[in-house]
Amino acid sequence: MTILLTPEEYKKLVESEKELEKEADKIATLVKSIMDSDADFFNNTRYESLRRKLHVDIPRERERLRNKIASAKIIDKTEIEFDGLTVSIGTVVTLDYDGDIAKFTIMPICENEINEEVISCNTPIAQVILGKKKGDIVTFRDCAVKIIDVVKA
Repeated sequence: MTILLTPEEYKKLVESEKELEKEADKIATLVKSIMDSDADFFNNTRYESLRRKLHVDIPRERERLRNKIASAKIIDKTEIEFDGLTVSIGTVVTLDYDGDIAKFTIMPICENEINEEVISCNTPIAQVILGKKKGDIVTFRDCAVKIIDVVKA
């Protein structure tokens, strides 16, 4: 699945990965220091905690970040600017799901809130309607969805 990110969000992901590498290096140094100074380091709780972070937690987070970076699509200004008709990030969209009306704002991932009125540009429905125009009909989960209205948020 493609993840839409602003250039700033993408840069933050790349920086987070770099910071994670720095943290791993620091922890590796601490682990080595404990091993050198404590003959019974296997019973040292700090050693075990640091070792788990180094060999489990950081690799898991690194993999998560790398997957996000690999599947990222950087959003350009044309995908954010509103032309008056096209569904884009930062628009309020009114949809007709076979007679059920839904209205929500599409926002970048960093601004997504957990509520029914604001959705991330990375949600499945947003992925289907981004770039479509007022009046278009799309299929979402085997349901015809008509874009009734599109306005700037």
